[in-house]
Amino acid sequence: MQVLMVASEYPPAKVYGLGRAVHDLSRALVARGDEVHVLTNSIGGRDQEMVMEGVAVHRINYPGPPEPPDPTSCVVQFNLCLIERAYQLLPAVKSIDLVHAHDWLVGLASRSIARRLQLPLVTTIHDMAVGKHFGQLDRPQQYIAFTERWLTDESERVIACSDFIKGELVQHCGAEPAKVDVIPCGVDPAPLQLPVNLPAFRSVFCRPEERLLLYVGRLDREKGVEVLIRGFAALRPREARLRLVIVGEGQVRGQLQELVGGLGLAEVVTFLGYVAPPALGAVFQCAEMVVVPSLYEPFGMVALEAMAAGRPVIVSDAGGLRELIIDGETGLRVPAGDAEAITAAMSRLLDDQALAARLAAQGQERARGEFSWDRVAHLTRSCYARVLGDQPEGSR
Repeated sequence: MQVLMVASEYPPAKVYGLGRAVHDLSRALVARGDEVHVLTNSIGGRDQEMVMEGVAVHRINYPGPPEPPDPTSCVVQFNLCLIERAYQLLPAVKSIDLVHAHDWLVGLASRSIARRLQLPLVTTIHDMAVGKHFGQLDRPQQYIAFTERWLTDESERVIACSDFIKGELVQHCGAEPAKVDVIPCGVDPAPLQLPVNLPAFRSVFCRPEERLLLYVGRLDREKGVEVLIRGFAALRPREARLRLVIVGEGQVRGQLQELVGGLGLAEVVTFLGYVAPPALGAVFQCAEMVVVPSLYEPFGMVALEAMAAGRPVIVSDAGGLRELIIDGETGLRVPAGDAEAITAAMSRLLDDQALAARLAAQGQERARGEFSWDRVAHLTRSCYARVLGDQPEGSR
């Protein structure tokens, strides 16, 4: 099978969950014998044509992935560049079987390319505007929501990363339930456990006697980091040796730093900024636990990575995290937005090392079994097969 993936980000550029997912899925499909082309953003105008780990990567002449929400200029320009690049590639990709779009940012281009090549379009929805913004949509966000509905309608099949996202697609996009396949993200544990001198690495941001609590993710409103900071502040008086390390960048970083200062926590809360693998794996290994306090979470990639790295996790019960974490078996779940519950859960794991070790071991087993990229690739190929089997003769 030959697939053209279209995505707004792809390594080695700075990527978040979507870019890592497209990268790992592409590699897993190639490992199964498929031919995968990825059409994606520029990395400073270099390496526009290259093969990375068996994946043919085609980059556009564009400064970088678009920064939403700017639908009238940045995103539209980005999609036009994708379309132009795809048409230049037509001789090389003429045997493609289908186009696979990843989220609304590449929707215009993916639909245009699929129709030009007379191919079916599969779209993966990684998150949705209505959820990320808690139903309060301004004009640009309304455009994003419209594009999500339009792209859902224009695609032969839609992949949701969780049952939660499938429900949102049905409710907000009018998707037929039978049209939506739920296929989770996978995890590659190898980059998370590379050998490293942990004491030396840990000393960069933590004293030897401190017990390290970790957050990893975007610093945006829906991630609930403020709730975690307040929960940590309540826990600090009973355990003086605690340190909270926050990994990530985002729109509310300044506000979070002000909150930390106002609570008198500046000396025990460290903002590391964006950390990429394999260094991120070393950060996981240094942590006593990982907390994912999201108010909105379509899947929960960070929680899955923490599980694969053998760390006990505490998560909110938002969205896809309810499906990912079995409370009391592979982690602890708390009500979203509840700082007191986070405090209690962190205290419980700090006090009960046997429980923490059991949750870590069972979480790691689940992550590496049910969420391997090979299994995700198998499920994705099954979706492709359904699409291609549904196509009338002469349409490909």
